[in-house]
Amino acid sequence: MFWGDRRMGSERVRIRRSWRLKVSLRRYIAIGITSAFGFGIMAATWYAVPAYGNTVPASAAPKTEAPSPTGLHAPAEAFLRSAEALYDAAVRGDTFQTRLYLRQTEAELRALPMQRIATAEGIEALAQSVSRMKRTVAAVSTDPQNWKDEAAEIRLAADALAHPEAPLWHQYRRVLGEDVASLSAAIQKAGVSSASLASLNRLKAHYELIRTSVLLHSETFLTERADSVLRYAQRLLVNPNTDPRLLTRLTPSLQESMEGLFPVKEKDQAAVVTPLAGPPWGWSAFMGTFIVSVLTWVGWRRYQRIDRITPRETLPQERHERR
Repeated sequence: MFWGDRRMGSERVRIRRSWRLKVSLRRYIAIGITSAFGFGIMAATWYAVPAYGNTVPASAAPKTEAPSPTGLHAPAEAFLRSAEALYDAAVRGDTFQTRLYLRQTEAELRALPMQRIATAEGIEALAQSVSRMKRTVAAVSTDPQNWKDEAAEIRLAADALAHPEAPLWHQYRRVLGEDVASLSAAIQKAGVSSASLASLNRLKAHYELIRTSVLLHSETFLTERADSVLRYAQRLLVNPNTDPRLLTRLTPSLQESMEGLFPVKEKDQAAVVTPLAGPPWGWSAFMGTFIVSVLTWVGWRRYQRIDRITPRETLPQERHERR
């Protein structure tokens, strides 16, 4: 009776262990199938969602009509025509015509839609340009050259509003670059000298012409940085005891600040990296099969480590003692 009970107990242990093995194998297989299904969902999502950086073809993009001359574009064009007439009168030195067109330009400025101007500083700078020229024209003794410079500043600003895609002030990129190169050559040749100071003044004059135009379509910090670098250069070049090492580092700062006023060139723009296409379905199926195989192999190894129950009849005689 005793050995029968032991035999029945051993059979229960074997059945219990076999049941645990089956449960483990089913669990591993379920995890593998779930993982494979997850990989399939990921691949389907990857194919369904457009990759970052892809753009809609121009033919498929919604077409936008150019601004109508009778819409928001009309006030800017009228302001530009007045500014061009003002510039022509200032170049001729015609006092009467200059004052006439200056009043007309001021009236067109007040009619401008403020939503066309990006920043409040741009509105303020444009108003100050017109106000400054009014004071210059009204002065008893005036220099016609000042009329020309201030009228040119207003004309460039008006063109920036009327033609924001390709304004005239963008052509000053090359002019400012040449001014910085001329200043750098003067500094290398004579250090702090009248020639270096003259080159700096020429750079400042050209910068002042486009400063208002920059503020109309760009962030304020661009002009603030340029203003700061120019003031620093002025302090260095008027001090005869300036350290030559400071002058050496001045040119890169000027070049960077002047170049930063203009939009980035297309060839200098960082290329948009389009991610690779989604993984093929075969790859997802392979990964799922691999996971199922690994988990099945782990379950089988675990089964192999289970102690086999040896029937009592197959044991040697010396191991039949009771415990």
